[in-house]
Amino acid sequence: MYYQAYKHATAALASHGISAIDLQGRSLQLKQKISQLPEFAVDALYWTAVSWAKLIEIQQPNPLLFIQLHKTVLLMEQVIKLDDAYYLSSGYLFLAVYYAGLPVYLGGNDFLARQYFEHVRSLNNNRLLMIDFLQAKYLNGRNKGKAVLKRRLKNIIKAPPDLYPEQALMNAVARQKAKELLKHYP
Repeated sequence: MYYQAYKHATAALASHGISAIDLQGRSLQLKQKISQLPEFAVDALYWTAVSWAKLIEIQQPNPLLFIQLHKTVLLMEQVIKLDDAYYLSSGYLFLAVYYAGLPVYLGGNDFLARQYFEHVRSLNNNRLLMIDFLQAKYLNGRNKGKAVLKRRLKNIIKAPPDLYPEQALMNAVARQKAKELLKHYP
């Protein structure tokens, strides 16, 4: 599924002049090329970054893919530059998960991740539960200990169902994921 999404997204990106060769090439050249893209290229940039990152994640520990991960960040930073509100400001959420999900020796940065989580949470008026779930999973689960993680997960589960009516499905998914993760922390 992610491979199909990646193929479609990169085809869309290619229609904006960013080829597969550009994506696999030097980071500096890629950054220069994407910096010239117009705002209407945001869809292609965003979905290429998301699907590429997921492909890398599910194919770990392939080091040849993993060394490409930083390029997904370049794409997402360009998304934010072009339209920081795109898809519920999830470019910031992407960066939060990126920095929280990596160990420090590979570029992880808990302080920066926390800042991104707080920023995207404020942009969504503290109504998007997926932000809390991802912070619990990637940041609190690692650093704050079991008690903080469990409290965050329980708060997600207890959140009112009408918290964000326009995003009811995403919040329901976050609640379900929180319930599943909580089972691992008795």
